[in-house]
Amino acid sequence: MPPKPKSPGSPAPDQPMSSPLKSAGIAQAGQGTSESNLIAALAYLPILQPLVPIVTLLLRSTDPFVKFHSVQALALFGVEFVIGIAIWVGMFIITIATFGIGTLLLIPLFVILALAALALDLFLMFKAYKGEKYKLPIIGDWAENFK
Repeated sequence: MPPKPKSPGSPAPDQPMSSPLKSAGIAQAGQGTSESNLIAALAYLPILQPLVPIVTLLLRSTDPFVKFHSVQALALFGVEFVIGIAIWVGMFIITIATFGIGTLLLIPLFVILALAALALDLFLMFKAYKGEKYKLPIIGDWAENFK
């Protein structure tokens, strides 16, 4: 029986199919191994920041998926830390200026922002565990270009 003619655009039988998303440079779900996905997800662990992203970066500095998520987690921690310090300084100044009344207004704001940061960390953790390279604005671009 003669071999079937090859249809145009199909790869040779011995060549793997190339994904159009991969050739366009777009991240796909499951791009790392399950171990890489788990280590990348642990980088966003909110309890031990910034220790965990540093450890994950040192453990897998050659894995681009883990490296991206570790650097992005470190940068996110830095932004969250600076915002937290700014709020505490503002809360201190307003507390002194209003003889303590301003604190009653700023504590709920601080709690809401802390819960939002926790939700963002958990969301990024989930995305990394699923193998997705979710880039945050500005921070994600910086993490991607980090050498």
